Amino acid sequence: MDRINLFFFIPIVLIIVLLVINLLTGKNDTKKNPVYKYSSLIVLLSFITSIVTISYYYEQQFDSEIKKINDLLTTTKINDSVYTSHENRKRAIDSLNRINKELEQLLENLKTQEKIVGKKIELKKNIKNKIKGNVTEIGEIEKYNEILDNSRDKRKGYVTHGETSNFIFNCPTDFKSDYIDLKIRFQDDKLINKIEFIFVTFSKIVTENQYNSLSSQIYLPQSGVNAFKVKNYFKEPKVVLEIGYVLKSDKDKSSPNVERIVCKN
Repeated sequence: MDRINLFFFIPIVLIIVLLVINLLTGKNDTKKNPVYKYSSLIVLLSFITSIVTISYYYEQQFDSEIKKINDLLTTTKINDSVYTSHENRKRAIDSLNRINKELEQLLENLKTQEKIVGKKIELKKNIKNKIKGNVTEIGEIEKYNEILDNSRDKRKGYVTHGETSNFIFNCPTDFKSDYIDLKIRFQDDKLINKIEFIFVTFSKIVTENQYNSLSSQIYLPQSGVNAFKVKNYFKEPKVVLEIGYVLKSDKDKSSPNVERIVCKN
């Protein structure tokens, strides 16, 4: 039981005890005893004091928590940059889970406070909607492939035999957005267990035979659609995108065989 509720519970117990004593001892005997004479008044005053104390407590508690609730309800949508590194991604998911845990506790507190401060139907609805929205955002983050540490990529070079047909990929056509979604689907999901990592690289064309690396990241493959949210380097001219994979059997080779698709803007 909440400690503050004892202020309400104790007077009720005293009233019951007093009634039982009056019934057992009789009306005349209670009048002779000054304790019994003033006990009803004492209990009544105690009861009133308890109600006032509890009301004040819950009103103060509600006032202190309403600002916290409003702050949590107005947290902004996660930035696309959370998808660019494993640390950012984990930090965003942890933050959303923490916010939901706080909101759930505040919602539980509010159910008790409503007995004093009145019904807060709209506020509870907003809290529930925010919790639901945060769960959706966590799912949105987790649907993208897990980002791996680039140290797992041992390539110094690679061997390729042209563009692969082992997966389906449509080159991006968005040259304006800050971030773009890349999605591939393998023709045979059995291949996924044989893949060490999927790579996504962007390079700047300097000359016909010279390229400067702009970005390179590797990802853990997954069944179904493999999705990656990446910075849109296609906002710049003369950029090449390579997306493909390295097999586990070639993971320690400095020049492994790679299956890839190449896109240019």
